[in-house]
Amino acid sequence: MGRAAPLSLDEKKLLFNLSKMGHSFSYMVRAIGRSRTVIKNYVNSPHMYEIKKSPGRPSTISDRDRRRLLRKASNSSLTARQINAEAVCKAISKNLGPKYLFLSKNQTEMRNKVSGFENKFGMTQVFGCINGTHIPIRRPLTNSQDFFCYKQYFFLSVQAVCDYKGYFMDVECMWPGSVHDAKVFANSSINMKLRNAILPQTFQKPTKKAEKIPNYLIGDPAYPLLLFCIKEYEHCSDNEEVIFNNMLRAARNSIECAFGRLKARWGILTRKVNLKLEAVPTVTYACFVLHNICKKTNSYVDDDLAKS
Repeated sequence: MGRAAPLSLDEKKLLFNLSKMGHSFSYMVRAIGRSRTVIKNYVNSPHMYEIKKSPGRPSTISDRDRRRLLRKASNSSLTARQINAEAVCKAISKNLGPKYLFLSKNQTEMRNKVSGFENKFGMTQVFGCINGTHIPIRRPLTNSQDFFCYKQYFFLSVQAVCDYKGYFMDVECMWPGSVHDAKVFANSSINMKLRNAILPQTFQKPTKKAEKIPNYLIGDPAYPLLLFCIKEYEHCSDNEEVIFNNMLRAARNSIECAFGRLKARWGILTRKVNLKLEAVPTVTYACFVLHNICKKTNSYVDDDLAKS
């Protein structure tokens, strides 16, 4: 039997959307009329689809690690694959997270972020965009109503901040899906850092007599208007306010694009994660870290999937 033809772009987009909506593989097979194997290969690793893989050398594991895994598996309902996935994601978050996902540590780094936004979008003193995204999960056994949101699914709410290039600088994935973005932000670590002036600042005066303008985030209308968080005008009264709104929306689009590329790379974030609820934040955070690594190494991502 010959090898099946690769998926077309339209089939990829349809699979991406069906996976995001939480449909099963059986439903996808019926929907597009392709084999289960072809569909699973794409949905599980869209960024690696059609890339030739080397068999490589067989993996080895020490007797000590094998005993540890068997001991953990015997006391858990998780499969060996789930245990390995959680352990790997913990290692990524702990060892690579601080190196690849971090806020500005000094004025030079902060100045570079601010200059990037000003040069690209014309927005002065902005150092990051903030927004939330939802990660589908299985229905929790307890307090499931807290995770049920307006999209009629069970979700984990994730708050993230990115720079003008789409690099994530701060991520919090610990809130149930029913919690509003404004409440997540009000109780987040970055809010505390900005409120208490813990982050490095590069003040700027638009005119000699004006007050110094601090660095700030830009968010969508769901966020509060604060000294360190700016959003668009609700009702524009003149052309200047219209222009400001257009500039702010263009700059804020950076994080929407970053979320799109993140989920195009890591399809696990677009469907119900088959892990215990306690493990989902670790896996999610690891995907954000890996996204930054892919950005840094110019790893390919399907832009059509990222936009869908």
